Amino acid sequence: MGWEQFLTLAESLVQVTTNPRLLPLLQRAVGAPDPTSALDSVLALVAARPLRTWTDADADRFAGQARVVGALFVAERDGLMGEPLLTPEEQKLSEKWAEDLRSILQPYYNENQRVIQAALRLLLRNRRPDS
Repeated sequence: MGWEQFLTLAESLVQVTTNPRLLPLLQRAVGAPDPTSALDSVLALVAARPLRTWTDADADRFAGQARVVGALFVAERDGLMGEPLLTPEEQKLSEKWAEDLRSILQPYYNENQRVIQAALRLLLRNRRPDS
């Protein structure tokens, strides 16, 4: 995920997240006047000090700190409302695929819904690693 995509997703997440560890990061990302300022602000928040005052030790610690915050971000993005927050293009593609699947599954809708749901979960669990 690139910085611009992060900023786009942050705009969506800041409206709905209640995670007190993640909310300040999202607010800094979307509240800055431009992407460069947002990056500086987010880096300072994660490292707990402005970028211009970092020492070598701060830079060494940053990767671990960023992994923790990144994991929070991904969990929040993927967990909200039971589905990942998507970019507008991804949302359109998702809706198209859902419609395609709906038309394939339509003949089975009057049968056991639990079996359809289980089949879809099985499909997701068994996806190939390269997908």
